[in-house]
Amino acid sequence: MKDDPYKILGVDRTSSEKEIKTAYRKLALQWHPDKNPDNKKAEEKFKEISEAYGILSDPEKRRSYDQFGHGGPSVHPGSGFHGASPEDIFRGFGDMFGDMFGNRHRRQAPPGQRPGGDIGVDIEISFLEAVHGCKKTIRVPGDKLCGDCGGSRCSPGTRETRCTGCGGTGSIENRHGPMWVQSVCPRCSGEGVYPEKPCVGCNGSGKKTTTNEISLNIPPGVDTGIKMRVAGKGLTGDPGTHPGNLMVRIRVAPSSKFERSGIDVHTHESVSFVRACLGGTIDVETVHGDVKIKIPAGTQPNTIMRLNGKWIKRMRGPGWGSHFVHIDVRIPESLTPKQEELLKSFEKVEE
Repeated sequence: MKDDPYKILGVDRTSSEKEIKTAYRKLALQWHPDKNPDNKKAEEKFKEISEAYGILSDPEKRRSYDQFGHGGPSVHPGSGFHGASPEDIFRGFGDMFGDMFGNRHRRQAPPGQRPGGDIGVDIEISFLEAVHGCKKTIRVPGDKLCGDCGGSRCSPGTRETRCTGCGGTGSIENRHGPMWVQSVCPRCSGEGVYPEKPCVGCNGSGKKTTTNEISLNIPPGVDTGIKMRVAGKGLTGDPGTHPGNLMVRIRVAPSSKFERSGIDVHTHESVSFVRACLGGTIDVETVHGDVKIKIPAGTQPNTIMRLNGKWIKRMRGPGWGSHFVHIDVRIPESLTPKQEELLKSFEKVEE
């Protein structure tokens, strides 16, 4: 989803959580697949609405979007770089749509402790850093348990109390003619409980935003698209649960000298017409420094020479790539009369 989630739900950036929920429920009921069977447009619209609500209903993800937009680090439940599924988005809502379409007496159990979500971030490294491996320190947005309340959300000396609006279930039922609609309780936001007196330090959320410095050990041989998982460096979960993971996706910047094909390296070296004819030695830049190679006499244009050695390491399993040198022969654009005469004499010998 690349469009603005606020625009998709038809709300303002200053809209409250309750206003966002109301807008979402209205659109979700309108575009739900059960009300629009065999309608691909409705299915895509429902998915788009669900993804938008998945961002704006989560305080951490909403803060991340407001600060970075879609181009910044992605914060999401689950793993990898994918967004939340509709099942994740509906977690804690009860069975709103199931009850609306005939299962009136079914109730969803209140949600349990939620583990921390993953954070996804892209980083760029140089060509030689990818070949040799490197260490990087990156800064990523994150959160931590509130130091004032320890994540309980409550002011010191107070505690959570059972929500009287939903009886602790996290959802309420409303009748609309012959139909029953189950929705998230607006008083406790689907938690089933709420602080008697919210913690002032975290506004009752139990967490505070922060920026973390993460050290990465990038192994040799990585290439663009490789993903690294750093366990426990994602978002903080509820007290007593595991934090999420940091998912790092690598992008290798192109090199002006080297070209890569899998684990092989390719370079182009220019030699003079005379050296190609007579042979000689040239210096070749490699990923491990300069080496000297011998150009045989009579070397033809576009000759490819393979260098012995270990160049790029295979990431999984044993093995190293090769370095291939492509020989480009420089042909003179202008000649002196004497040079022309000498070349003509060679042509007579060949005849």
